[in-house]
Amino acid sequence: WEYEVVELFLAGPPDIHGVVEYIELEVGPHGHWLALRLKGTRNIIDDNIPLKNVTLETPYHIEDDTSDGAFGRKRWKACVRMDRKLLPSGPYRALATAANGPPSNRQYLSNVPLPGPEPNFHQLDRFTPVKLTD
Repeated sequence: WEYEVVELFLAGPPDIHGVVEYIELEVGPHGHWLALRLKGTRNIIDDNIPLKNVTLETPYHIEDDTSDGAFGRKRWKACVRMDRKLLPSGPYRALATAANGPPSNRQYLSNVPLPGPEPNFHQLDRFTPVKLTD
């Protein structure tokens, strides 16, 4: 990860051979984004997925009023729309992750614990069930 990024992985069920198709969406605070379709762990089958209406709000300064003296943290928001027919079939499982901070002090975050000595967000067995709504 060269840049700060948040990622959403959305997977369908395994096929009859146990292979999982999933989507990886990456969005960063500087306007960069990436959408990939994968079939099997890290096996990219489409790197040209069109996204609709990718919007990013410019990072803004907020003061942190905690007693630890940490100030100057920044927050940003992104909204991504994608045609539902580009998603794998359901039921769905998901993983949300982030790579925060400068490379020298990078933090890797995930909505569920991910084992291993190095960050690996492609642990399909750790994705959790999720229900999509319109």
